[in-house]
Amino acid sequence: MSTTKITKRIKNNDSNPRNNPPVEKKTVSVDTLTRSFDIIRIYLTEDGIEGVSDHLDQIEAINAACEDDIIEVYCMNCPGGSADTIIALLNALACTDAHTVCIIEGHNASAGTMPAMVTNEVHIGKYASFMLHSVSGGVVGSMKNTAEAAKFYERQYATFIEEVYQGFISPEELSLVHNGRELYLSAEDIAQRLESRQEFLQAKYEAENAEVAPEPVVAPKRSRKKAQE
Repeated sequence: MSTTKITKRIKNNDSNPRNNPPVEKKTVSVDTLTRSFDIIRIYLTEDGIEGVSDHLDQIEAINAACEDDIIEVYCMNCPGGSADTIIALLNALACTDAHTVCIIEGHNASAGTMPAMVTNEVHIGKYASFMLHSVSGGVVGSMKNTAEAAKFYERQYATFIEEVYQGFISPEELSLVHNGRELYLSAEDIAQRLESRQEFLQAKYEAENAEVAPEPVVAPKRSRKKAQE
């Protein structure tokens, strides 16, 4: 099994409904201090990612998580689904104070690959795989309105895809994806690219937050008046 950013495999034998995130209470004793934390499990499976209303329990569970909690997102043969829903899930995962883990099993496509881009840890099962492609869909209405909507969504989702996969795929691959190509990745590819992406994001963060040395303040020169004789 390949792993990325982790040293321990998380196993799951539960059969809880994916839209009713189970919460497991754990208690840990540290010297004389005892504290509790929750493990919140979210499943994205072969049923796909449906409308937001079908995933409200998941989004609510993520938003309600505390700093000491752990959120495990299981991407298991997920074919993708609603772009609007995965955006809501990604935003919740990116903003939570809880520790987030993505477990990848089987073949995951489209939106089903994206949780791994925002979690703190990623576990990659043996023979797991990804398929990346651009967003597809359409709107109904007058020809003028549908044309305007198509232009808007093309720009909107192009930016979305670029930001989600930054550092994970090359600019050349991103261009191919925007032009309708599908990109397939093995478990080894995923692990290698996630490690490279972590280095890319770390370097980007350091560059953006580098302290700029203040320019030395030079006192203005005072003119000397020549003494009159």
